[in-house]
Amino acid sequence: MNEELSPSPRSEKKGGSMRPLLLGLGAALVVGGTVGGLFYFGVLGMTPQEKHAEAMVLLQTGDTAQALPLLRESAEKAYAPAYLELGRCAAEGIGMAQDAAVALTHYQAAAGLGYAPAQSLLAACYEAGTGAPADSAEAARWYRAAAEQGDMESQYKTALHCTTENRVEEAAGWYLAAADQGHAAAAAALAACYAMVPEWSRMPPKR
Repeated sequence: MNEELSPSPRSEKKGGSMRPLLLGLGAALVVGGTVGGLFYFGVLGMTPQEKHAEAMVLLQTGDTAQALPLLRESAEKAYAPAYLELGRCAAEGIGMAQDAAVALTHYQAAAGLGYAPAQSLLAACYEAGTGAPADSAEAARWYRAAAEQGDMESQYKTALHCTTENRVEEAAGWYLAAADQGHAAAAAALAACYAMVPEWSRMPPKR
């Protein structure tokens, strides 16, 4: 009656069944002596941000074969920086055919998510006619969107656009915003505005 009960073969099999299965799957994914299977298991459960970060590390080592799928998975979860990086890869032909139009679609996706660096790049594409016909109205729209989020170069570009439309006070306000961040050309333009309207130097112009 005092004999110790040993686990039944049935319960032992049930409790230990998963580990051999996982190990077998991992071994099956390791191809040609590489650690592809281990990498696969490592990315399971990663957040879009983590996948993007891992992809950026892989891109620095030139491993586009593993970086690009991670970027695509991250972008599919609406992570804007991943779209932006996919656009840069397409623009520069990194791991894929160089294609300005494809790059533009990625910039559009990231810009639509409210990502200022992508909005600025998209504006530059429309300004230069890269990946799409030149469109000054679209360029101005996206520069302003990025400028309103504090993007320094976009603030300067928005000021230039206001200047061409003779909205000088608004232009001065954007020059001031960019100059405050250290934009040298904006500071020079702001000085010219102050020379034209001295009272602006005492009361910051509106934008």
